[in-house]
Amino acid sequence: MGNLEVYVTAPQGVDVHPARICVDGVFVGNVSQDLPVLYLKRGKHTITVELSAMKIYEQQISILGDPNHQFLDVTLETK
Repeated sequence: MGNLEVYVTAPQGVDVHPARICVDGVFVGNVSQDLPVLYLKRGKHTITVELSAMKIYEQQISILGDPNHQFLDVTLETK
């Protein structure tokens, strides 16, 4: 297992809290103070962040496992 912290930003005035985070096509939650950290199995995963009126963000990442703590900075862009 490994930790992945996901930080989501968007243009000024856009609330990122309704943004949906998916891992390998499975919804894991909305952006919140409690969910910037995902606990994922070691290996490759596809992270998707979706928010209406914004382009879908998709990134493939390799989780290295403990003791590594990884970060993913997501910047959403207007459609």
